Formats: sequence, C-alpha cells, structure tokens
Amino acid sequence: MNTPKQTLDFSTNLFRHTDQTELIQYLSKHTGVIEHDAEEEAAILEQMIASELDISAECVLVTAGINDAIYRIANLFIGCVSVIPQPTYRIYEEACRVNNHIITYYKRKSIKDRNVGKVFWLCNPNNPSGMVLNCNFIYYIAKRYPNDVFIVDQTYENYTKAPMLKPKNVQNLDNLIMLHSLTNKYGVRGLLLGYITAPPALIRRLRTVRQEGSIGLLTLEAGKYLIRRRKPAVADLDAYLNEARRMRLEINAIEGLRVFDSQTNFMLVHMERPNSTLLKQYLLENHGMLIYDCSVISGLDNHYFRVSAQTREEDDALLHAIKEYLEL
Repeated sequence: MNTPKQTLDFSTNLFRHTDQTELIQYLSKHTGVIEHDAEEEAAILEQMIASELDISAECVLVTAGINDAIYRIANLFIGCVSVIPQPTYRIYEEACRVNNHIITYYKRKSIKDRNVGKVFWLCNPNNPSGMVLNCNFIYYIAKRYPNDVFIVDQTYENYTKAPMLKPKNVQNLDNLIMLHSLTNKYGVRGLLLGYITAPPALIRRLRTVRQEGSIGLLTLEAGKYLIRRRKPAVADLDAYLNEARRMRLEINAIEGLRVFDSQTNFMLVHMERPNSTLLKQYLLENHGMLIYDCSVISGLDNHYFRVSAQTREEDDALLHAIKEYLEL
C-alpha cells in the first residue's frame, strides 16, 4: 500500500486545526505537578468545573475521557436493562455487555414507546448521525419516569447551536446523568478528559466504581488551564457549521450518496455502491484521507460512512476524491 505521508483525518468528529501551542508551553513549565496528589488535583478541577456551571461540586465527577465515564456508569447499573436507540455510539453497547446488561434496541423516532427499560442511553447530539433531540423532551421523559435512569451524553454539545440540557438540570432530577468532554470542547485530541454531572447521591456511588483509565496529573493540570483560558476549539462556530452545511449539500449532490440531517459539524452518509469499506481504503491509499466506516455500528452496515467538516480547502479535496472514486 502506497499511503501518502500526510493524512487528512475526516473520521474524527473534532475540528483538527485548533492551535494548542499555548497549552503545550504552559505544561512544559508546570511539570512539577507530577509530585502533587492526584485526588486533590481532581477535586480542584471538579470545583472549577462546578463554578463554571454554577452547580455544586458534589454534582461533578472528573473522568479519564468519555469512555471511562460510560464504563463506570454501566458498571454501576450492572445487570440492569439498558435501552440503546440505534444507530448510536457503539461503546454504550460494549460497556453494557461487559457488565451483563439486558440490551434492547429501537429507532430513535420511537423513543416514546415505553417498553420496559431501566437505563436509557441517549447520545445528544447523536454520534454518528448528528441528529439532536429536543432538550425539553428529554427533561420531560426523565421527570415523567423517575424509576428509570436517563444517561444523556453531550460529548458534542460544543459543536452545535441546538439547545442542550443544562448541567443544572441534574440538581432537579434524581435519575439524570450527563456526560461532557473537555477533550472535545477545547479540541485537544490527545487529552482524555471528561466529566459527569449527576445528582450528588449518584456521584457518590460512581466514585466507588473502578475507573477504566487513570487521569494523569499533567492531564488534570491541562484541564485546569483550559478552563481558565476559556477558548473553545472552534472560535467561530457559526462559520464552521455553515461550512458543514455546504459540505452536506455538496455530498448530497453526488449521485449515489445521501446525507442524513445533522445539526453538528459531522454527518452520516449512505452510499448505494460499492460500499464504505472500499471507499475508505481507496481514499487512504490514494489521497491520504480517513473517513469513518460505520459498518461497526449496530443498525448500520458497510453502505454508511461518517465524515466531519474541516477547512473549506480540505473539504473540497475530499469531495473531489469521492467523486473520482465513484467515477472509476
């Protein structure tokens, strides 16, 4: 395989061009934090997050990224019934299987159907589709069914203009757990750092669950710096989402491709022929471009792929490469 040296990654849901020079320089001058106590530093970061969100620190738990949060929650509810609307982020299913959940699936549009369910996993904005559920509706069903637990993964909340649930909501509902990503908010791809917001009683229980990964002291220091700096990954979200809309229209105009509605920077695409696995291979080998093959996601197959908008120049290059492949 003759893969080009430079790879353009459209498979990530993040904007890849966030400048992290200031963060790197800061961390290089604060390596002494490795001698600090990890629990104390995590508590400081949780307090900073709580202050920013205007909630109690008892409602915040820092995690080693979103996957760590998902596995901890699945372990907390070991053996329960989990409802996982499809298609969605595949780690929910993996974490639930490891923890012996009884898993049931149905399409998002039928979420009002009240089959027996204990734990609902809602990715909002949804990955891979970019669809956003109405936050008032989520709050309504969580309030109406207090015996069920609703996990709302807002990993991509900073990549949409659609209204999102507020972390303050966890102070009003005993059955609401929310997931957030500092990695995504600040566009630091190598930083596995997220947090859970939930009622204090649930946070206390989650603290007793074994972590899937440890949080390094430099990672915690990076989190504190990023919160103080207050610079999101995308400086002009409106312009970025406009580019994503343009990209969706351009892909839709290609014969044999159909883009699903999305309110974020990433989009789910269906292709009639030949399949997404072959397209992924062609783009990587001939153009050094990566797309996400959705054949690994339950409810989808190798006729679906996901891409995210990047710069206009890079997006145009991807569009050209896809057209080139389909014309072969």
